[in-house]
Amino acid sequence: MKLNYLFRSVLLLLGLSYTFTVYAQAERLQGSYTNIDNNGWVMNLTLCPKDKAILDNSIIRQYQVLYKKKHTYIKIRSNGLFLLKVSDQGKLLVPANTFTKQRMTNIAMKKNNRRPCHCNVQSEFY
Repeated sequence: MKLNYLFRSVLLLLGLSYTFTVYAQAERLQGSYTNIDNNGWVMNLTLCPKDKAILDNSIIRQYQVLYKKKHTYIKIRSNGLFLLKVSDQGKLLVPANTFTKQRMTNIAMKKNNRRPCHCNVQSEFY
């Protein structure tokens, strides 16, 4: 009986720990990212609270944070699927599919702490 209670307690703590880790990761990703590739189509990406992504200060979309095989990804749908792999503790977003390499950046989006986050842009979600 005590072993069963202990086992359930450990599972609960592990679940809570994972939940807080996932939440902290998503919080850390918020901010402005600038395209390293000068020939990229999207020069700025802002990740805001409530899963709102703003591309080039005007196009607003929902984004999702995905966790697969010990890696974190950002998924944004906008005339296709942008998929970015989170790298260097959230400082870089590296393209993870062909569409992203062709339409956003061929190199990476780098976190830009000097650039202010403009998360109050008013537009419609598509």
